[in-house]
Amino acid sequence: MSIWRLVIREIRYRRLNFALAVLSVMAAAGCLVTTVTLLRGHDLRTRAILGAREAETADRVRERQEEADRRAAELNESFRKIMLKFGYNLLVLPAGENVVDYQIQGAPSQEMDESAVRTLAESGIMTVRHLLPILQQKQVLVFGDRRQEVFLIGTRGEVPEGLRDPRQPIQPAVAPGGLIVGQDVHRQLGVDVGDKVKVVDAEFTVSKVYEARGTSDDSSVWIDLAAAQRLLGKPGKINGILALSCICTHAELEDIKKEIERILPGTQVRTMVTSATIRYESRVRAAEEAEAQVRLAREQGAADMERERRARENLRGQIEALAAWVVPLVLVAAAAWMALLAFGNVRERTSEIGILRALGLRSRQIFAVFLARAFIVGVAGACLGYGAGFLAASAWREAPPPADLFIPWLPAVVLLLAPALSVLAGWVPAMIAAGRDPAIVLREQ
Repeated sequence: MSIWRLVIREIRYRRLNFALAVLSVMAAAGCLVTTVTLLRGHDLRTRAILGAREAETADRVRERQEEADRRAAELNESFRKIMLKFGYNLLVLPAGENVVDYQIQGAPSQEMDESAVRTLAESGIMTVRHLLPILQQKQVLVFGDRRQEVFLIGTRGEVPEGLRDPRQPIQPAVAPGGLIVGQDVHRQLGVDVGDKVKVVDAEFTVSKVYEARGTSDDSSVWIDLAAAQRLLGKPGKINGILALSCICTHAELEDIKKEIERILPGTQVRTMVTSATIRYESRVRAAEEAEAQVRLAREQGAADMERERRARENLRGQIEALAAWVVPLVLVAAAAWMALLAFGNVRERTSEIGILRALGLRSRQIFAVFLARAFIVGVAGACLGYGAGFLAASAWREAPPPADLFIPWLPAVVLLLAPALSVLAGWVPAMIAAGRDPAIVLREQ
């Protein structure tokens, strides 16, 4: 009679003992599979939660960044339009100009060479645009029988800065023989486009009337620079350079002032804090606030993710701590239970063992029968335990889909460990059964 046939007959005739042994292995294997699978599910859930939080943070940051970019774009465009409307915010004067006298008189009294504007334009300075050389002096404008003291400003138009693309000028060039008048002059004298006016001994035709600017420009008239130099007897001279800073706050204008004075020694730079600058600074603060909101959203998102990550790690630690004593306890209990069942089986089969030995079955064959039975118990318990444990983990609240929970190496580990545990638990009982003397067994029976 073969060993496997003996094993099968043993299982058939002692089904309850076999079933109880399989259940013990199943409990041990199921506990292990459930724990490992739950930890995997926890990790997958953690990644999903953190991924969702990261996506939410990214969306929130993107929305606020888009808002900040929109504000920045609006800021740039509005500042450009505001400055084109309100005029220049830098004035380069000769170093010897008395600032108090200039403010009282409204026009410079000192001159500098016209080449200074070309030097500044070709210096490569990137912080100013719209360089406008001027020769300014108070003069009387005559229109018919009306006379009005005005600020006469001679200009030849803006000088392009280096190789940079030309921009729409704030103050366009005045055609020779033409004259542009400010709004207050237009109202005071009633002068309009096409009218003939006289300055000193020269006649000019009004080519344009500016809208009100709320500055001294409203009381000014503009003619070609060469004509102004000729009328005032100051050929090749100017007494100021108007410029527009790049998008800068009032504090940054001071740095630009120092840079221009370094490029043009013998000059001084006055910064004009116009309403345009004030409006710009308020918009800068709004843009900075928008950027701060972007940073805050990013920092809050990172903090939320860190808190969530720590909470999930803490929960995982609790699961691991629970499994650290539950799983070994179940394994030990299952092994002890299988050993007791094996001892009981050996005791119940004492007479059978004696008969088999008397019929010529060797002790190692008896030993192999019991170990083979233990191996089958282990394999059956492993298969059932893996299935039960996987189903239990899949049914857990908020568990990921079963396909994601599957761990490829886990079935192989269970199929190795469970039979090994069963064989080890039945080793000693098998040795006892194989060591029985058939003569003594039969005499006792």
